Amino acid sequence: MECFIRKILTLCLILFTLNSWAGTSQLIVIDCPIGEGKAVGKTRTSYSQFNTGLDFLPIGPGAFPVPPPECEENGFFVYKKNFSKDEVKKLENFIFSDDYQNLVKNENVSSFFKLAKIYEYMEYPILDYYDLYLVDIWKFGKVENSEEYKKTANQIISKYEKVIVTIGLYPDTSKHLVYINYLLAELYRRTGEFEKAAEKIKWASKNNYNDLDEEFIDFQRYLINKKNSKFYVIRQRNEIMN
Repeated sequence: MECFIRKILTLCLILFTLNSWAGTSQLIVIDCPIGEGKAVGKTRTSYSQFNTGLDFLPIGPGAFPVPPPECEENGFFVYKKNFSKDEVKKLENFIFSDDYQNLVKNENVSSFFKLAKIYEYMEYPILDYYDLYLVDIWKFGKVENSEEYKKTANQIISKYEKVIVTIGLYPDTSKHLVYINYLLAELYRRTGEFEKAAEKIKWASKNNYNDLDEEFIDFQRYLINKKNSKFYVIRQRNEIMN
């Protein structure tokens, strides 16, 4: 269940035999451990990724990650193979609550946001799921900075700023902090908060010890200095910077 954002370019949402970075898909149907009925999802066995957004959005046929199987009756995501009786009891309290069911009914709420809320409710370590909020914003793709994008970005910014405060409770967190500060720089830049973006990219650059490709940091710093809030992919770096 542990999914570090430093592996986001080879996204580690390892769920059963699911490979989230694949392209050829097959239907998977399993029993739902919460309530009754079946959970339905997809397996992927191949993919093609030819570019990456500065927010790490994977671009290519089948490159976008798939969520774990979703229970048809209640919207629960079966994110691991086995659940204890205590886990099932605790999960039932949340999954059947009005708060979660309202998320299920809202077509604008992504699967990954709902999955993050489940992890949050179960009080898993924040390092296990904070990358799910990033995947949630990928639903906008290359769309320029709409109000809905800014609203979602600001929600993630709030989450990530809190992660920075609490992450010191965990061992070996330097690599996470580099990625989180870099992503905050990206989100602040995309929402027009260039001074805050500059602070974050400065920290990421200073503390980056081969955790993140320097091309991402250099391109991000350049765009921040130019007060450019547009979406870019890493392969545009040379074209834009030259």
